[in-house]
Amino acid sequence: VTYDYATSTMYAVAGPSDNASNIYVVDMETGELILLKQTEQFFMNIAATDNGLYLMEPSVAVVDEWDPWAPAEYGNATLYSFDPVEKTLEVVGDTGMKSNMLSSMSYDYDTGYLYWTPMFQGASYVSNMAIVDTETGVATALGTIGAAGAQVSGLYILSENFPEESELALNDLLINPAKTSVSAGMTVEIKAYALPLSLDAEITWTSSDETVATVDENGVVTGVAQGKATVTATAVYGDVTKTAACEVAVLGADAAFLT
Repeated sequence: VTYDYATSTMYAVAGPSDNASNIYVVDMETGELILLKQTEQFFMNIAATDNGLYLMEPSVAVVDEWDPWAPAEYGNATLYSFDPVEKTLEVVGDTGMKSNMLSSMSYDYDTGYLYWTPMFQGASYVSNMAIVDTETGVATALGTIGAAGAQVSGLYILSENFPEESELALNDLLINPAKTSVSAGMTVEIKAYALPLSLDAEITWTSSDETVATVDENGVVTGVAQGKATVTATAVYGDVTKTAACEVAVLGADAAFLT
């Protein structure tokens, strides 16, 4: 996890598999993970800086398809940048260092350095504290952690220069789920999240066809009759308006077992 002081937002990266990761916003009041982006990479670390978010993809094992019994070869870890507003993920560069075990990454607002604690298990363990160049991705080892190396699962750097919260503006509206189904006469809840979460943005709900499905002020949808309807959430903060939609399929009462 990492905390962006400028927007008072906590981000996390996790699962859902060993080959891919999701990027989440964390609701710090409930602990709920709100999906921001699904990726095709597996990320071990995420860090907020004064220049956006950075993620680290650990070393990937490459097996010789002609000799599956040969030891796997590992590439170097790769640094990525992520824009949480545009939801764009870009490769920054090859770190030049290997890491395939637990590691952590944190930004020092006093020095502007991005610190990383890679650990690689090959023929032997290699564990370092390193600084990563956020423009090139290249990592520079500062030294071995401990006498024999160590896995660092959490790294936090105190600072006297944490950025103050900037003037917040509504930058996104997330809806979950984007598609759902409900039987006639039954209900299903749809959630919407105005970002940043610290905004007190008003959210209203509408249904494109209330003869098929209705929705109340809390996003609870009631199936009325078989068919399809679009439920739309609208967030307003200042002069900014964002919308997000969920496609709802209403099943006949005799198809309740399908839900």
